[in-house]
Amino acid sequence: ALIVFFNSPNSYTGEDVIEINIHASSVIEKDLYDLLSKHGARPAEPGEFTKRAYLNGQLDLIQAEAVADLINSKTKMQAKLAKQQLTGRLSGVIDKVAEPLRDLLAIIEAHIDFPEEGIEEQTFKQWESDLGPINTELKALLSTYNAGKLTKEGAQVVLCGVPNVGKSSLLNALARDDRAIVTEIAGTTTDSIEQLINLDGYVISLWDTAGLENKRAVDKIEKLGIEKSWKRIEQGDLVIFVFDLTQEIESQIELLEKIKATKDNVLIIVNKSDLELPTESFKLIPEHVLVSAKKGIGNFEQEIIKSLGLAKNSELVLITNKRHQEAILLANKYASNALELIKTSNESIDLLALELRASLGALTELVGATPNEDILGRIFSKFCIGK
Repeated sequence: ALIVFFNSPNSYTGEDVIEINIHASSVIEKDLYDLLSKHGARPAEPGEFTKRAYLNGQLDLIQAEAVADLINSKTKMQAKLAKQQLTGRLSGVIDKVAEPLRDLLAIIEAHIDFPEEGIEEQTFKQWESDLGPINTELKALLSTYNAGKLTKEGAQVVLCGVPNVGKSSLLNALARDDRAIVTEIAGTTTDSIEQLINLDGYVISLWDTAGLENKRAVDKIEKLGIEKSWKRIEQGDLVIFVFDLTQEIESQIELLEKIKATKDNVLIIVNKSDLELPTESFKLIPEHVLVSAKKGIGNFEQEIIKSLGLAKNSELVLITNKRHQEAILLANKYASNALELIKTSNESIDLLALELRASLGALTELVGATPNEDILGRIFSKFCIGK
């Protein structure tokens, strides 16, 4: 065996730690386990090493969660985002917001403890000036959640359009595999087909759907496929509407308008650019990307990333976790309430201090400065054993 001793506090958990490396034999493993148990050792609980690291001040709670995200990452971008949080970039941004909040709260509480005859209007203006940037920073952080969530969990992207516009061919081109059956017969795809793809480190669930119909009569099976297509469109983070200008254009535009009435994020594609397309049809459709599923999809992949709002956020500090979003939403809510109280200049400053304390409390709970057993239980129960 190779036995390594890590002296406190220079170990992962901050405690004295012994690491034992043995041959991969189940018999040797069992003998070692029995021997260690005889001397009082027990198996670690899920996430116990990382939980101990947090409780011993080696990591804050955001960094501890990033350990699990790093272990579970499937793409380079997911790993990069987890590493960013593990090295403390998000924690640093939270502290940057919390520090002036602490200073402002200290000043206001001093006014409460040592009241003067009144607080000058200029003082309220200064407090408003101090709190404004804090609110702006919190809102900026919240605006990154959608991109962070899509990067961490993956995005649902739906290919749709009338039959035989080349949706299945585009899925195959993006997947670099013959995943979907392609024929010249309208209505070949009668069910939704999912393909996981990696676009520049982002996980995308790409859905090929049954062709939508406005006019042509369809049988029962194709009708069920179309119903599924509409459900997929409803669930998609991005809907890609594929035009075929060699077919009748008016019904395709009608379907596009129907989709845009319910979906904000629609990317318009004109396929079959390798053919001679009627130039007058281009005038009828909105801004679009020209591709050829047969000859080359050009910058189609980058357009998908851009439409999901991911490209511009690749170097930003993103929030990826629902717990983080909820804590920052609370901090922003209380800070906004405080800003409104300051603007009135005639409300009790006790109420003002109460709102600022609540805002600061949400941020300190976010990084785990005040341990909450319920939150810790929920976080570390999702870890695997031995981490």
